[in-house]
Amino acid sequence: CMLCFGNPLTATTHIQLLLDAKKNWVNVKVIEGISVTNALARTGLDEYKFGRTTTIAEPKQGFSPDSYYGFIEKNQKLGLHTLCLLDTGDGENFLNAKIGLELLEQIEKKKKKSTLKKSVLVVCCALASEKEKIVVGTLEQLKKIEFNSYPQSIIVCGKLSEKEKEVLSELHGFNG
Repeated sequence: CMLCFGNPLTATTHIQLLLDAKKNWVNVKVIEGISVTNALARTGLDEYKFGRTTTIAEPKQGFSPDSYYGFIEKNQKLGLHTLCLLDTGDGENFLNAKIGLELLEQIEKKKKKSTLKKSVLVVCCALASEKEKIVVGTLEQLKKIEFNSYPQSIIVCGKLSEKEKEVLSELHGFNG
């Protein structure tokens, strides 16, 4: 038995487990869970305006990737929103949105870019649960907030429609 967040077959590792089981004549039953991608509409952002999803990886000794920032830039050029999943680590110590924002800011400074400073950001915590929290703001505003319910993700908004702006303001109190 394996239990994971969201759709278990989204991760290529889990697809490989499915393939390995089939090769070894092991019967498998997959039960999909609720994924963050199923709950994105709760933010008020248009589901059809999301580009490629990326994962912000937690840096470790000798491992500090920043390639995910490139997907944010590519989506921005197309006016698309970017869902940034946060590294689930060992399944108990999740990467926090505040740290994720700091990592993105560090990469941006290193690359001498300003994508995040120009963008509306959305932090999603425990979507579709009783502890759900959706906070919309600028990078500077969101860096000051402690987010305590998990799992968490960050959305870097692309070009917002008038309806999206209205929803972010009316439902989530963003006036930017």
